[in-house]
Amino acid sequence: MGFEIMNIAYEEFSGKHPAKLVVRGGMHLVPVSLCLDFVALCEKHSLHILGVEGFRFSGQAIMPCEKYIADYSTASQSDAAIAAKGFFSAVIDPEVLFEFILSEEK
Repeated sequence: MGFEIMNIAYEEFSGKHPAKLVVRGGMHLVPVSLCLDFVALCEKHSLHILGVEGFRFSGQAIMPCEKYIADYSTASQSDAAIAAKGFFSAVIDPEVLFEFILSEEK
């Protein structure tokens, strides 16, 4: 159900930003420089951002960045999007990629 809408959002993002979406180990990772664009797509497709997790590459490994984790699971869809925009605007490390944890708004 929700996976179809999420896939549409990821496909639309990939179309706008070719070769920028990183898919590894089943995770879709968005570069921090494009996270605000992805939040806008989530809003467009009524996807609720439940949380985000930051990662960096270390050689071929993907390493979590614990200081770049945010939980919006108790926020409304609109409040989560507003909080995510503020969060991404404050990230200063250009090498961080983010996984979005999404759900369809009910």
